[in-house]
Amino acid sequence: MSYLLISLAEAILWFSLGQQHTYTGVVIVLVGIGLAEGSTTAVFFSRVQSRIATQDIGRYFALLGSATDAATVLGVVLASAVVATEVGTWGPYAICSLSVVPLLSCTSILRLARSKGRA
Repeated sequence: MSYLLISLAEAILWFSLGQQHTYTGVVIVLVGIGLAEGSTTAVFFSRVQSRIATQDIGRYFALLGSATDAATVLGVVLASAVVATEVGTWGPYAICSLSVVPLLSCTSILRLARSKGRA
């Protein structure tokens, strides 16, 4: 639940980043985004480690790291190729919508977990 609440806060901060018109406002919002991102990362990794068998953790994180690196490169290339001058305008809104995905999928995940007696 803490992951979902922090994700919601992060989504709101990303949305508000697109509304900032001063350097100070942008810096304050980016600090908040960094804190939220760091918190969700810590929660995510601790949950993963508690659910994956010890012998599989290394393989899982190797795959996760490679997939994250590939997605980062692809995102940078696509963003620069599509609309490099407008990324500052629409970028925060795109990230905001991606940050809220865990919240949107939460209902179905909880329903599935309850049906299997895990929640």
